Amino acid sequence: MTKPENYLLAIGGDCSAGAMSEHAEVLPVEEHNYELVADFLRVQNEWTIASHFNPIESKHAYDKLQDFWKACSKLKNANIFQHKWHSRTEWRLVYEDELSNLDKPHKIYEKESDERYISKSSTRHWLCELFGIEFNSLHKFKVVDNWLFFNSDDFEEDESETMVYMVYTDTIIGELYMEWKEKDFDWNFDKLRLITDKANAS
Repeated sequence: MTKPENYLLAIGGDCSAGAMSEHAEVLPVEEHNYELVADFLRVQNEWTIASHFNPIESKHAYDKLQDFWKACSKLKNANIFQHKWHSRTEWRLVYEDELSNLDKPHKIYEKESDERYISKSSTRHWLCELFGIEFNSLHKFKVVDNWLFFNSDDFEEDESETMVYMVYTDTIIGELYMEWKEKDFDWNFDKLRLITDKANAS
């Protein structure tokens, strides 16, 4: 994977230096997420302006705040934001070489590996718990951001052929987001990325 050239730097709120930690958190921005992050920064700026120049209880400020929470949710879906404190933080876009010139300590956030998907057995176990049914087969699976793609020929009893399913992983509700017939499905990572990018932007 190519090393990111752009980062989100926490400059205010919970994840900034001196708040919950002495370090300012730094989130890598991968190229396929540029548009998503750009939209977030625009919404963040609009909310900041609205909250400064309008009564906080005004409809305009309220609408901008709701837009901000929606933008935060999209970054969470894309696995950029990792927890609620990232949504309670003000962010600035910086180049990698700017990080070495900061006057406050910082730390690049490292995502923890998700043990739910380290093997077919662990993935099948998580799906069993999520949907409350027994999985007898799990042929293949891939995780992209907070989305799991998997194929099984016994997930739905009325299906006569193997299907590929897409589910959101950061949830406690068993719900299929999309499904395809396996013979028509392309497991190429770039193809999966296009699907998740569209889902994250919706």
